[in-house]
Amino acid sequence: MSYPPQWKVMEIKSFFDAFYSPLPHFEDAEKHIFAAWVEQTQNYGTYAFDVPVMSSAHLAEVEKFPPGVREAAFYLTAKKIDAIKILNRDVWIIEVKKRPLASGVGQLLTYKDSFEQTYPDYRVRKLIYVVPLMDMDVKMTCDRMGIDFQVVKGLEKLATRWVY
Repeated sequence: MSYPPQWKVMEIKSFFDAFYSPLPHFEDAEKHIFAAWVEQTQNYGTYAFDVPVMSSAHLAEVEKFPPGVREAAFYLTAKKIDAIKILNRDVWIIEVKKRPLASGVGQLLTYKDSFEQTYPDYRVRKLIYVVPLMDMDVKMTCDRMGIDFQVVKGLEKLATRWVY
């Protein structure tokens, strides 16, 4: 199956594939959280990383540029989804954070709308928020918004190591 050219697609078959995958904007802690999540949930398969998305209004502005500039303008100004799991024409949008923050919920909802506008041939089937700590307030918000809140076990120290 072919994918949009701006997707960085790779097959993940193990923790090591996930940990050593090209995740340009993941910090080391987020990379570890993502790899552990793949391993703990056995969610191996086809993924794309740093998936660029835009609203339809933003897409219309980018379309005004000449062809050679258009692709660069699209990639440089787009929001980037951490990861998507690809299941034929269905996708899961995955956001990974060191700490569960309400802003992650907003990111996922924005990404869903923008993804559907940017890639109308694909359907978003699931939104997943992956973190190493439980936060009941964020979890309850995720539950109300239809977001799958998943806590990776054994990585709590990653969340407390960095100060915001």
